[in-house]
Amino acid sequence: MFGTNHLGHLALTRWLAPLLSAAPAARVVTVGSFAARTEHLDLDDLQSTQDYQPKRTCGRSKPAQMHFALELDRRLRAGGHTVLSVLAHPGGALDPLTPARPPVHERGAGQAPAGLPARLVVQGKEAGAWPAVRPS
Repeated sequence: MFGTNHLGHLALTRWLAPLLSAAPAARVVTVGSFAARTEHLDLDDLQSTQDYQPKRTCGRSKPAQMHFALELDRRLRAGGHTVLSVLAHPGGALDPLTPARPPVHERGAGQAPAGLPARLVVQGKEAGAWPAVRPS
């Protein structure tokens, strides 16, 4: 999960760097998470082979992603580049509150009722994505 959530993004950003530099208003958006406050990157077990728990392992990758966004921003500014590195947070966003978009996102039976009480304080993932994708 560390490879997918962090190293994959790092590699993609590096691969796209020439295209980003050529674009008039390019930005790299990295999405943070509340999990970064409670989970810490385990440098001795990056892939969580000793203690794999999906949500926890995903959370462990978030501090690395967030540090990457900040360091990328620092380096881009120092190099005089026009590409922006932006760190965004979707707020509380849950699958049960996300509209179905078959075949990309399909809700299972019972998901919508489980999300109803949460709707008071959180949103679906579609709404959570807006701050990261809409033009600044």
